[in-house]
Amino acid sequence: MSRAVLGKGEQTKFLEQVRQSLGIGWDELSELCGVDRRTLFNWRQEQYHIPHDTLLHLSTSSGVSLPTIEEIIEEDGWQSRAGKLGAQASLEKYGNPGNFESRQRGGLTTQRLRREHPEEYPSNEKQIAYPDLSPELAELVGIILGDGSIRDYYVTVSLNLWQEGEYAKFVSSLIESLFNVSVTLHTEILKSTYTVRVSSVNLVEFFNESGLVSGNKVEQQVGVPDWIFEDNETMRACARGLMDTDGSVYLHRYKSGGIDYGYIKLCFSNHSRTLLNDMVTMLSALGFSPVTDGETKVTLNRQEEVLRYYSEIGTHNSYHLDRLRRLIENDETNFD
Repeated sequence: MSRAVLGKGEQTKFLEQVRQSLGIGWDELSELCGVDRRTLFNWRQEQYHIPHDTLLHLSTSSGVSLPTIEEIIEEDGWQSRAGKLGAQASLEKYGNPGNFESRQRGGLTTQRLRREHPEEYPSNEKQIAYPDLSPELAELVGIILGDGSIRDYYVTVSLNLWQEGEYAKFVSSLIESLFNVSVTLHTEILKSTYTVRVSSVNLVEFFNESGLVSGNKVEQQVGVPDWIFEDNETMRACARGLMDTDGSVYLHRYKSGGIDYGYIKLCFSNHSRTLLNDMVTMLSALGFSPVTDGETKVTLNRQEEVLRYYSEIGTHNSYHLDRLRRLIENDETNFD
């Protein structure tokens, strides 16, 4: 194993920058590095030099610029001139793997080459299954567009720890069945989140090529990929994924003629106007009458359509279904 020797304080600084760039904790970073937390702690304290391949991997994954490497040493302690020259040649050919231009030359593009020509571009990256376009994939697309996040190296879906534990297991099972990958579940009690996470550059690239972009969804005003609009089944599945993550069912109260009324409504909330418009398009194509405020919400206001939504499209999020049942059982609602 080759290890990279950096200037004093540079290794600590680099690891902190990587953690902040990825928006993860030290436990998750140690998992990304494939080491235990204590080993990562030793690297942070600069008690040991970080492995050279781990350094490159972290830079590529996070977009953090590669620090200056003073030398590369082998595990037994002697300097590897060949290793050092190899690192210099890699930098000259591809540039810094932590920036966009170099990743275009030698980063994510290489993943595509490895997938199409595995004999010419061998990789240690775990391969994934590549599913056909299907309602199951469409539902996962909706889930990711709702509560998901795509970064350079991983895909996550963050849910409510106390209310959506069962749904997190459903999402995990769905990803595993579609892509044949290992999925991890992380709980953060202080943030009340239950996060489904998959670390795979190949998976990230698959979603990018399928129409889902990496990075901030709101800033990029992401929408539903075109292929989903081609079939009612994929539209139903995608709408279900979106509503199960960014949707809510609630009781709307009002008074008329001195009489109190209560009607159940279904609302989808998101800050991407493109996604709001796409939700309106799908629901309308499926025979519903959605109303949008054009800013953050799409609502089914007709009580009979709310019932029909759950009958025809349904939900895999038991929290939403339980809430609907409680509202129906409430004497203040006006279901016939």
